[in-house]
Amino acid sequence: MRRVGPLVLGSDTDPALTDSLGVADRHRPRASKVTLALSDRLSDLSVRCEGGWRVWRLARRIRECALNEYGWRCDHPVCPRCSARKAKKYRERIERELRALRPGVRVYHLTLTRGDDTIVGGRKRLLKAFRLLRRRHSFGQVLGGSFQVEVLPTNSGSMKWNVHLHAVIFSSSRHLPLADMRAAWLEIAGVDDVPGSLCLSLVQPFPRSDRGSTKGFSPVAFYTTKRRRSELLAFSDLQLREFVASVPGRRWMFRFGSAHRGSCKQQRLST
Repeated sequence: MRRVGPLVLGSDTDPALTDSLGVADRHRPRASKVTLALSDRLSDLSVRCEGGWRVWRLARRIRECALNEYGWRCDHPVCPRCSARKAKKYRERIERELRALRPGVRVYHLTLTRGDDTIVGGRKRLLKAFRLLRRRHSFGQVLGGSFQVEVLPTNSGSMKWNVHLHAVIFSSSRHLPLADMRAAWLEIAGVDDVPGSLCLSLVQPFPRSDRGSTKGFSPVAFYTTKRRRSELLAFSDLQLREFVASVPGRRWMFRFGSAHRGSCKQQRLST
């Protein structure tokens, strides 16, 4: 039987990943390693929190997913292995949209950020603010796009969570009014004018050998659909408990408008 070595995709020697893994588990793919480490972390958390049987059941479920070699997947949004598969499916969908773009349509990467005390409330308010932003005149030249909502703990400030979205948007305009968009976002979201609250950048593709290639756009498609569940290992117990309770049962990947038609009706992607 051919032995497959560890994938060099990050900190495979990180103590957070390797302390709880056996010798045989260290040669698994990184997604399975993170899943096993997260399962052990959730098992320890289930002993110290109220309603710990739910956390313990989740730990057991994602551990079975990591160790299963017959194709069974738990499809839980917290599971690193299933999240990586789902992110790949979304990334391939965005790349198909990029290949179908008509000549003259430009691709932009947009990041919107706001702080909040809860994950559920922050997600709801961020989606509402972005929906209102798309109705402004400064956003009228955008044909459509896809975006994903992410949450991370804040290192400083009064808010507990950094709720933000990464979007790939399409426009036929050579220059989008960044100053007007920033002013509209600060007014709608009610956030301070701090660096990173709104970032817009034009994605320049590499020279294409054929028209249907997405070379040059793949990095931004990957960044928009990423789901780094390895970051959960650095969460505190309270943060991890809130994340596990808030993420399941809610959509985090969306699509709005169309790159081929001028409609701006939001369409939610299936999870």
